Amino acid sequence: MNTTPEQPTILQRATLKDGAEVSFKYWEQDTKDNMGLQKGFVVHRIEAHIDGKEVGYLKISYLSSELLFTCFPTLWHWVSKAQGWAFDPEDLVNTWTHCHFSLGRMPPSCVGVLATPYMLTKAHAPDEKTMQAELQILEHSSRLPKAFSEWQHGILDDPFVDYIRVRESDEVDETCTPLWTHHRRGIGTLLYEAGARWIAATKGFPLRSSGIQSAAAKAAWVSMRDAGDLPIYPGIRSCGKPCLRIDYLRRGVEAAA
Repeated sequence: MNTTPEQPTILQRATLKDGAEVSFKYWEQDTKDNMGLQKGFVVHRIEAHIDGKEVGYLKISYLSSELLFTCFPTLWHWVSKAQGWAFDPEDLVNTWTHCHFSLGRMPPSCVGVLATPYMLTKAHAPDEKTMQAELQILEHSSRLPKAFSEWQHGILDDPFVDYIRVRESDEVDETCTPLWTHHRRGIGTLLYEAGARWIAATKGFPLRSSGIQSAAAKAAWVSMRDAGDLPIYPGIRSCGKPCLRIDYLRRGVEAAA
């Protein structure tokens, strides 16, 4: 009996029902979608090509544990970068002043000196060691650690389909029909398969459906599940909401059992 799980393979080429040959290109990071990197989000891109021309693409996004603590070495980096608080987390005095002010907490070193934390200015900053200690007290006495944990919940290392597009002409004829289209050729399904195989083989994760889907995207997932060609399983996101996952790792384990 085979006890070694089948390892997922990366899809390099495929043939459509109409005989066209499709090749795939894989981008570790979508070069046109780098905005999320400073917040720890990666965006992988998978492209389908026919005769050297891109005919569709799939984006896979998630919060990466590999980037999380590089982007947010302290809680205050997360507050500044991901929550939009307007201060420089590399500037200790700025961080000390802004965070006590914004949370309405009086620093212990200013008790008896100021009537309210909303009077704080950089001029009231104590020495570096005291500021660091007071920021630790502020961190542990605030709601921010819980908020940081909840922010990660459901997106950390849980790759999902961010966007999928199969190309068609922007120009239409008199009946509002695109002059050309690559829709209904099976390219979308192949992109889902290619993305799921690639994320399983290179990252060790399944690929889940997005939490925000159009009616067409929902229908596409249901159609793929019902067709039975891809290993699609029902699941529950960590936030408690249902989802579907294309999971080549699970299929490999089940095949070896």
